[in-house]
Amino acid sequence: MGNLNRGSTASYDLKGKSQAQADSLQSVRTIAAGIGLVGSAAYFLMLVGERPKLGLWVAALAAVALMGVLIYKKVRQHKDQGKHIPYDQVRSHQVGRFGAWLKHENLGHPNQIGQLTEALDRDLRLAGPGKVLGVYLVAGPSGTGKTHLSKLLGQALFGPTKVIEIDFKNLHPTVFATKFNEMIIAVNQNPTQLIILENVGSMDEAMLEPFLEILKTGQWVREVAPLKTSFSACAFICTCTTDLPAEMASEILSDQHEAKIRKWFDQMQYVDSRLLSFCSEFIVWGNLAALELAEVTCRTLEAYWKSHGIDLDYVAPNAVLSILKEARDQPQLGLHPIPQIIRKKSAQGLERALLLKAKRVALDLGENALLVPGNFNQVRKRSVS
Repeated sequence: MGNLNRGSTASYDLKGKSQAQADSLQSVRTIAAGIGLVGSAAYFLMLVGERPKLGLWVAALAAVALMGVLIYKKVRQHKDQGKHIPYDQVRSHQVGRFGAWLKHENLGHPNQIGQLTEALDRDLRLAGPGKVLGVYLVAGPSGTGKTHLSKLLGQALFGPTKVIEIDFKNLHPTVFATKFNEMIIAVNQNPTQLIILENVGSMDEAMLEPFLEILKTGQWVREVAPLKTSFSACAFICTCTTDLPAEMASEILSDQHEAKIRKWFDQMQYVDSRLLSFCSEFIVWGNLAALELAEVTCRTLEAYWKSHGIDLDYVAPNAVLSILKEARDQPQLGLHPIPQIIRKKSAQGLERALLLKAKRVALDLGENALLVPGNFNQVRKRSVS
């Protein structure tokens, strides 16, 4: 594989092969078309005209003009894409006004969400070239909403656009190179982005190095057009998984001394200290409480059945407890198994409800711990208590 720019020692090819090939092919076509035009003009003047020397002069001038166009194009490629970034518009964003919505959509972490939105609003007001918008570390147990909150923040920041997401857990070098190049292309197309770096504790040196360069300079320089990609309107949210008890998370958050928090992260070796040095805010939380787990399960159930055109008016408490009990068999995954468990437990009942063309149902727990729909199209009050 090729090396990174700036004399890097990393072994991953992050030059964007497909884009480079397209640029090279386009350059060849441009040159060929120019040479053909110059040759045709000179040939015409030399054969048809009575002044063949004039044809040679025209051909020479056309060649010089072609070279000028190519040089101008190269100079344009060197210019920083950041000059087109609407910094005034970025500075006018206010994530804090979405605070209530964020807390409703991501249960269990109201204080941490408030802390993160305040940090984002602070950094947005300082948006400018030569640096990224901000870098924020969100740490907590697996399946407690770190990535979910990050995606919601992407909507609050830049509207319903797709965020850029790279998960470094068990990430193969070839896949990383592909994802990195896709990130470059996406930022070139739309410079205002939220970039989620998941499981940053799993980054190896070659994966970490290009991001340290971006966070340091606010841009990425490569060997093919466009040579400079500005990240000065991009915010980075880094997530890492910790087995942190809720009481310890609260203790860390209650200590507002930033140096102590950084030292704690460094000692635990969850994240490389060089990446930590760029983080402007640290968000730490523990596991969700029992009622919060039940509410998340109910919301997931409702969303799944709603995606099939059926509203849930009631969910029996024992049905919710059955789902949570099965999820607890994989405690290291947190809430991640719940959607799959819901799909499995709902399969037969959903098929029956669809066959009966039901629009509203109530869910109870049936035989073999499967979810059984009843009270078709009769409104009942939803309950999880």
